[in-house]
Amino acid sequence: VHGLGADHSMWSPQLARYPEEGYFLVVPDVRGHGDSEHVPTFEVEACADDIAAVLNDLNVDAAAVAGVSMGSLVAQVFTSEYPERVTRLVLCDTFSNVHGLRAQIASAAATAMLSVVPARFQIRLIESYYDGPENEHVRKYFRTQLLETDRTQLVQARKAINSFDGRTNLSGIRAPTLVLVGDENPEWFVRLAEETAQRITNARFERVPCGSDPSNLTAPEAFDRTVLGFLEDGGGRERRH
Repeated sequence: VHGLGADHSMWSPQLARYPEEGYFLVVPDVRGHGDSEHVPTFEVEACADDIAAVLNDLNVDAAAVAGVSMGSLVAQVFTSEYPERVTRLVLCDTFSNVHGLRAQIASAAATAMLSVVPARFQIRLIESYYDGPENEHVRKYFRTQLLETDRTQLVQARKAINSFDGRTNLSGIRAPTLVLVGDENPEWFVRLAEETAQRITNARFERVPCGSDPSNLTAPEAFDRTVLGFLEDGGGRERRH
């Protein structure tokens, strides 16, 4: 499940590799993103129900579920609401609640930016954040997404992220869980991810070297190495080509 302001193609590195490793990938567009329909209101819980509907349509009873950033919130709720359908859980660049002064300021600033800052200035901010020649593909991806995704939908999703609180549900998660966070994210962000891992009984926490949100796109080799190892360790391979 992809992050805010992205779509299924955020997973392009994994779409190129995982089928060769024997995995069948399901990469939906979250409501209000990509090719999915616009919605009058955005709720993380509704997105989780959408995942269940997609799996029903594909006749998939259970799967390993991975979510990055906003997608990790959807994955948390899905696992809490449909525990029997999750064999393994991967949460990357994740959190379960926005708390702490720095996190709240950053979240409020992100909402304000999406609400009032013209797209051309947002693109400049993206380019400054994902700097360096190694991130040209990331800059290109988010430039395109920013121009193609409806601004109203992004603001609604951002507000839902800011108010999300899944902390009480984490202790009930029983699926083997891998919590990852890019080590180039701000330290307050890393702490939120680590707090999430600490609340899940059967969770492993690791940092992704040279990764930043979304780490699957900014540091795909390190991300894939850890995730594929986690899936192989105990049979996360549910359905094969």
